[in-house]
Amino acid sequence: MIRRPTEEEFKIIVEEMTRLGMKGPLSIISYNNVYINGATVFQVNEMPTGKTFTYAEDDLNDMAGNPYIFDYEYENYHGVVGNGTRMIAVYIGKAHILLPADGQSYVIYGASYAGGEFTIDLGKSIKLPTPLMLMIPRENPRKISPSESEAVKAAFDKYCKFKASKAVGYVALCLLWIILVGLIVIFVGASRDEPDLIFKITVISGPIVMIAGSVSSIIFLNRRFKQLYRRFHYMQPAMMVGFERPINAGTATIGYYLWENDMPVYHHHIVGYGVIAMDNNVTYGDLIYILTPDNVKRSDARFRGGFAVLEKNITSKQEE
Repeated sequence: MIRRPTEEEFKIIVEEMTRLGMKGPLSIISYNNVYINGATVFQVNEMPTGKTFTYAEDDLNDMAGNPYIFDYEYENYHGVVGNGTRMIAVYIGKAHILLPADGQSYVIYGASYAGGEFTIDLGKSIKLPTPLMLMIPRENPRKISPSESEAVKAAFDKYCKFKASKAVGYVALCLLWIILVGLIVIFVGASRDEPDLIFKITVISGPIVMIAGSVSSIIFLNRRFKQLYRRFHYMQPAMMVGFERPINAGTATIGYYLWENDMPVYHHHIVGYGVIAMDNNVTYGDLIYILTPDNVKRSDARFRGGFAVLEKNITSKQEE
């Protein structure tokens, strides 16, 4: 069962991480952000890319009582691993690591499975990418509530700057006005043998019209970009896997897991950078929201949605 460690257990975990040289987890660990659980290895998997093992954690079961199972990359510090080997699952914020249960760690959880051979029915157990997936609400796409709409707007205002898209739009609109005014001047001039009052007015007013049109177009474009979030009416929680900066002008790659029919399903998209309302500090295991115009399921290739991280004080439940 996932629980907070005692002060003595916390001390043992920190000593173990220090002994193993785990600088990353040690840099973020504190007594207030650590949870632990027992874990039991089910099988060891030898692959060309390296060794992994499949395990289950204590009391992490589905509604039918079947344990969820997970894969973990084997490290030398895990020692000899086989069926029934006990581990200590340590949750540090969004980080999740498995420590060998040996030495002083016996105080926390036993080092071997006491029930004989540890068996799991693979036909019934669901394999999850990480225990963090269990923290993601199992919801289908649902209508965005008024308070959530405000949170989505705040996220887009904060994170979506549209710099590249705006620059292209500004230049295109300004060129369009230059061409339009130029054609009018040429047409009026060509229709007269000598410049008259109409031609002079056209030449004088042309730049004014061009400037006014360009400014109006820029204002219109700004408003359109700021209100892009309005096209999204449905949302669904998901677990972040990976998010890469723009790979070219205005696009980015993003990967995430969704719950679909009580199964974790991975999705991956290349989308416009302007529909990703979150910063680059969002990492693996974080809760994000998929935003879509409707609740119609589409293939990854036809995805037309967006992504946002809502403020923590916004409820994920739809308002009545």
